[in-house]
Amino acid sequence: MSLDKNITVVRRIEPSKIITPKPGPIAPVFTTGDIFAYAVSMTEGGIAWAFYKVLYVDSLPETDELVFDFGPIDAGGTKDVKLSDYINVDDNRIAQVRFRVLDDGIRVYHSNPNTRFRLKAGVAVGVTRLTHKEDPCDHKTEFWFRKDDVGVFRIENFTSSKAYRSRVLFYGFMYVVQPIKVPPEEMKKVAGWIVGKTSLM
Repeated sequence: MSLDKNITVVRRIEPSKIITPKPGPIAPVFTTGDIFAYAVSMTEGGIAWAFYKVLYVDSLPETDELVFDFGPIDAGGTKDVKLSDYINVDDNRIAQVRFRVLDDGIRVYHSNPNTRFRLKAGVAVGVTRLTHKEDPCDHKTEFWFRKDDVGVFRIENFTSSKAYRSRVLFYGFMYVVQPIKVPPEEMKKVAGWIVGKTSLM
């Protein structure tokens, strides 16, 4: 990767941080040509960042192709699924996704490492079909993931009878990206965002 000294990082994405998107329909955060920082791991020295340039943006529309039925679940039972087994995210793609539960009696917990659905007391809060009625744009379900993220969804049947299907709709945007190097001053700026000197989240 070559170093372009004129690079400006416009935003950072930190999946493990609790960030609630603004209410309203999902909208792309980046446009073609934008540079952004993405938190890829935690190290002893803090967060390790990867930097990407957006080549173009693909839509993940609300279609039947993105409705996944995770199958029957016994009464009170759960099933863990990896989202990467269903949505193809290769090395050069990063997804911005919302989801919607389509069947009654099903509750979905998202554990990629985003903790948005956890209360301060540490009690998990799931998403059900009723969540969409309270939040018609599904903005509280938004999350990001890439190939190396460990995205696990827990699907729960919280009823006293067997659920014969457990459908969830996913939709949003897929960013086709190119890894890049950034100048030291831009890396320092991202570190400043971490400690709260600047807020561009």
